[in-house]
Amino acid sequence: MVGEFGEVYVMDWGVDAVAGTPAFRAPEVRLDERSDVYGLDAVLQFVLPASAPPALAAITARAMSASPAGRYPDIPSLLTHIERPIRP
Repeated sequence: MVGEFGEVYVMDWGVDAVAGTPAFRAPEVRLDERSDVYGLDAVLQFVLPASAPPALAAITARAMSASPAGRYPDIPSLLTHIERPIRP
């Protein structure tokens, strides 16, 4: 979805409390902010080139941890870590 000012929103609607496309869905049943972290990172990994910096690959691995406790607690935390390795 494209917003009024050209910003892009990634949308994946779930049905009956099952959130979205299976390949982009967190493995747990209970959905919360950590499930959103998993889903966003699934999209990031989909577009990330194989030549991505190792630090970025480590961040994406953590964000898609099978255990919710192993992931970033929320999207702002994930974004903070993504910005660190790419700042000049």
